[in-house]
Amino acid sequence: MRVVRSDEDLSIAFGEARSEAFKAFGDDTVFLEKLIEAPKHIEVQVLGDKQGNLVHLYERDCSVQRRFQKVVEIAPSCGLKEETRQALFDYALAITRQVGYYNAGTVEFLVDNEENIYFIEVNPRIQVEHTVTEQVTGIDIVRSQIQIADGYRLDDPEISIKSQESIRCTGYAVQCRITTEDPEKGFQPDYGTMIAYRSAAGFGIRLDVGAAYTGARVSPFFDSLLVKVTAQGRTLKGAVQRGQRALREFRIRGVKTNIGFLENVLEHPTFNTGKATVSFIDDHPELFQITQSFDRATKTLKYIAKLTVNGNPDVGRIEPGRVFRKAVVPPLNRLAEYPRGTKHLLDEMGPEAFCAGLKSASTSCIPIRPSATLTSPCWRPGCAPWTCWRWPRVSPRRTHNCSPWKCGVGQLSTLRCASCGNARGTGCSNYAKQYPISCFRCCSGVPMRWDTKRTRTV
Repeated sequence: MRVVRSDEDLSIAFGEARSEAFKAFGDDTVFLEKLIEAPKHIEVQVLGDKQGNLVHLYERDCSVQRRFQKVVEIAPSCGLKEETRQALFDYALAITRQVGYYNAGTVEFLVDNEENIYFIEVNPRIQVEHTVTEQVTGIDIVRSQIQIADGYRLDDPEISIKSQESIRCTGYAVQCRITTEDPEKGFQPDYGTMIAYRSAAGFGIRLDVGAAYTGARVSPFFDSLLVKVTAQGRTLKGAVQRGQRALREFRIRGVKTNIGFLENVLEHPTFNTGKATVSFIDDHPELFQITQSFDRATKTLKYIAKLTVNGNPDVGRIEPGRVFRKAVVPPLNRLAEYPRGTKHLLDEMGPEAFCAGLKSASTSCIPIRPSATLTSPCWRPGCAPWTCWRWPRVSPRRTHNCSPWKCGVGQLSTLRCASCGNARGTGCSNYAKQYPISCFRCCSGVPMRWDTKRTRTV
């Protein structure tokens, strides 16, 4: 298809369209049609038997398109006047009845902003977007067309369509086509192996999928369509919300997809109010502002696999004969009263008196005195906190014998305070590579060193 806006463009567009048609179909016939600016693309699903019975299954809105290829479809359309909708049904039935059409088919129209109707074509086949019609009517179109080809009438119990009035349209349905294309690169098709595939599910969600699974190879020589997601709801808003949730649940890794682009389409207010036309994507470049996925799971798996095969780069060598001390958990009576500790003293003495007693060399102010007092701004599992150790009246030669577990109540005494100023030590051996341990001093000014035998700061 080519758009001609001047006499000079006619000869060029005519030659291009003719050449492209001949290469694709072996027929270079060209039709000249009136250009309708920014219309809606509406199509009516029809179903007829060989005995002349013909019905419509309501309409679909296929206006969200890119390069005349449909991306998102809605059934029924939203925003059309009732008289316009009824006129579309009448035209579709009149056209197909005139030619004696039977079986499943689609009559396609354009509707401009004044709701004038223009006929496009009849597609004598099942279309990709037939799923939205099946969801709102409850009629299996694929099964019905096979039964009609076998000679069944529409009112046969196998098909059970007694009349036009017996067909009801219930709620709304929205279909999204997930493809292996990269929207940020002009929808360039991607190919490769899917290293992970997890689809959505739940109430009101239908999936039409082909060869999509973990380990599947996506070829560059076939259509990029991967899976169709159809969401149904009592209202258009409800159907759209289910579609958004389903798209968020998908996990497809190894190839690029258009899922982020589809999420932006469903979130756009123009789409949600039913005002989208065939120029919707071209008029809204913000649809291509896609939030990239962090893909944490794949990164974690790759990291684990790398460590398993190649080892940890921080470990210079492996000593098979190395024996590590077994951690001993102190005995604890869970039913006993919680033992008193420094937190109780802080509450009773107040911050000023407690800090004064902590800094004092005398132990009379704080009766429960650990061999080493540990202070940390952060002390919780999974964190490597900066810590400060204080050893009153302990010589540097004996610091390796100090144990923070040896306190007066048999538990580690931890405090949140800044009594030591800038003097800091570290409770994590990895920090020893970044900060020289010789620059750290305890609160008493005693230089701190690294005890390689005990693998802890002393």
